[in-house]
Amino acid sequence: MCKRETKEVERAQKIFYEALNKSDITMMEKVWITGRRAKCVHPGWPAIKGWDAIKASWVTIFESGELASVETSDITIDVGEKAAWVNCVEKLNHFVDGRVVVTLAQATNIFENTKDGWRMTLHHASPIPVSTLPETELQ
Repeated sequence: MCKRETKEVERAQKIFYEALNKSDITMMEKVWITGRRAKCVHPGWPAIKGWDAIKASWVTIFESGELASVETSDITIDVGEKAAWVNCVEKLNHFVDGRVVVTLAQATNIFENTKDGWRMTLHHASPIPVSTLPETELQ
């Protein structure tokens, strides 16, 4: 796929994590496909189907105030004609009992090329057990 398409997917990915870090549901809604085909798996949660249920889950997460920030690394992007998939590692910083606790997740984000641009159709994040990481990656 052309470089322009890859840049557009990178932009959609960036907007998703910016919305997450700002707890901005309006921004989040702009990056997602808003139909029944949307799917989301938060770390440790069952699968959520359909934008309405996904939106409610984000509102719950945002209103809890427990998520301090999310940083991504190890990003790979593959772009096809109608779909793109992004794999990355998420470093999630949570507030727990007045302190910040860090957890890691492996995420796959799938975007669909729509008439409105690239829109997320799937966010799936699975916890990464810290004990499986080499010590150098934990620093």
